[in-house]
Amino acid sequence: MNCLQRVELGNDVNLNPLLQFLMQIGVYVNTRIKRKQKKQQDMHSTVDCCYVLHVLGTGVCDDLSEVFKTLNQPDWQGLPLLVNFISLETRA
Repeated sequence: MNCLQRVELGNDVNLNPLLQFLMQIGVYVNTRIKRKQKKQQDMHSTVDCCYVLHVLGTGVCDDLSEVFKTLNQPDWQGLPLLVNFISLETRA
């Protein structure tokens, strides 16, 4: 058994806490941007930062149903966030 298989089989893969944290960051940034837009009218409909999360995985996710519930929340709409799920699984 190689090292990657041991890590894959030995640990739970829970992405929901990470996505909830990212959503909190996005809500904070969105609130800050809206405050800035009130002070500076030329910032209307602009974004001064964007957070990007790349999730590299083997295709295993132990809390997938919770991940879908989190991603379906309306709080995500309009946040300056980008989430990419990239599978590293190789099939023979």
